[in-house]
Parts: sequence; C-alpha cells; structure tokens
Amino acid sequence: QWRAEGKATRPVLVRGGIVADQVGYGKTAITVGLIDAAPPPPPAPAHSLAHAVPVKATLVFAPPHLLRQWPREVKKFTGEALKMLVVNTVGDLNSLSISDVQGADLVVVATTVLRSDLYFKRLAELAGANPLPAKSGRHFSAAYRSTVCKLEQQVCKLKGSKKSGGGAAAVWKEVQCAQATRAAATRTTLANKLGTTSKRLLTSQELLGKTKKQVYKAGKAALAGSSDSAEDESMADEEEE
Repeated sequence: QWRAEGKATRPVLVRGGIVADQVGYGKTAITVGLIDAAPPPPPAPAHSLAHAVPVKATLVFAPPHLLRQWPREVKKFTGEALKMLVVNTVGDLNSLSISDVQGADLVVVATTVLRSDLYFKRLAELAGANPLPAKSGRHFSAAYRSTVCKLEQQVCKLKGSKKSGGGAAAVWKEVQCAQATRAAATRTTLANKLGTTSKRLLTSQELLGKTKKQVYKAGKAALAGSSDSAEDESMADEEEE
C-alpha cells in the first residue's frame, strides 16, 4: 500500500474583509493581532513619493467612545511592541508632526474628527484653497477633490528646496493667503446678512467679534449719527437759502 500527497499553492491578494462578530467576541483583539502579524508595507510607488509622505502606520477609525479601549487592548496583547497615536479631536491632530506619524505603527482616529467643520477649515487652509462649502453635495464633492489636489501640490512644495521655490516658508505663505481669503469671505458674508439700515451703516470689520447685543447698540449709535449728520446738512441748506 502506498499513498502520494501533493500540495499546490498560488499567491492570492486579499483586499480586505469584515469581522462581524457580536459584542465581546474580540473584534478589537483580532484586528490588533492582524496588525501585529502583518509584514512590513511594500515601498511606495515612485510616482507617489513626490506628492505624498510615506508612512508605515495602520490607520483605524473608531467611534469616540471606543478610543479608550484601543490603547488598553493594544498594550494587553502586544505590550510595547506597537507605537500608537490616538487622535480624539482636531487639536490632537494639529499637535502631531510628520515625524510623529512616520514613527507610529498604529494611528487611531475618532470618526467625529473627519466630520468637524474645524477639520475642513484647517484642510482648506493647509492646501491654500478656498473655504469648503458648509453643506454636503455635488458642490462640496467638487471643492473637496480640488482641495485634495492642492494639498498634494503643497506636499510637493514642502519637500522641495528653497531654490526651486519650495520649503516650509513657501507652504506657510500659501496658508496665510488662504487665511486672508477666509477672513475676507467672512466679512463679506456678514455684510450680506445685514438686514436693517442701521446695521448696513456698520462696517463688516466693526461686526467681527461682537455679540448680538453689541451689534444692536452699535447699530443704534450708527443710525443716530447718520440722523444727526442729515439734520446738520438740512440746517446748512436752510441757512444758505
């Protein structure tokens, strides 16, 4: 009696999957184990290095109430093997440097960060682009794609040399221009929203930083001043006659 055994293998590219176990069945532990066991990422394509910053970290999006669970689970199952960054707010994101992200193995971000108006504001400023629309839709999608393209250009400029017009100073100049554009748009919006004659007499700069009560008082003062000037002009005309 004899038996022959054979084994055939072929490479298979796994593009992703879903762990849909119930609560408490260890979905986070499974994910942490997969991240820890995964081989190093392949080198980034040469054509993407110019407008992107390569990192080795795995990006995880989680609801805000689970962000405390992730550090505990990572430390429980891997010890100090994985270096993790937790981004709970836009402020946490702003405090990170490029080297911080490049040195991390795992970056956990709250899903609320990407829905924050402040996040989109900072994104547009960093890209040197116009402010993104407040409401979602086709207009927002088009503006967002344009902003991402400009952000890639900013990365190219950041990685460039000063002789070629690049570097951090050139990027900061673009950011300042975007901030000035946003400030001008804010003043225009405030001026367009003025509905009464007294408020139209106020300049948009005077409205910035004022409460509703302060705007009302300033509007009454401006209206009174315009009335006094009108009376002075009429009296002057009567005297001439």
